[in-house]
Amino acid sequence: MKISFLCSDSEHPVNSYLYNWIEDNSTEHTIELVREKSELSGGDILFLISCSESLIRKIALFILKA
Repeated sequence: MKISFLCSDSEHPVNSYLYNWIEDNSTEHTIELVREKSELSGGDILFLISCSESLIRKIALFILKA
């Protein structure tokens, strides 16, 4: 499964948990953590965490790529 996390704030407290979760699950899944919507590559699941960008069009394209 391809999982994407979009967390705009690199200083957000959740980042340490995301790094650990990604490390623990990267052998079973393809996982990306990005800071800007332009970095999203498409996939099965998108988590928006502390996201400060408008994503309506990007989410539609993300879903269509799956």
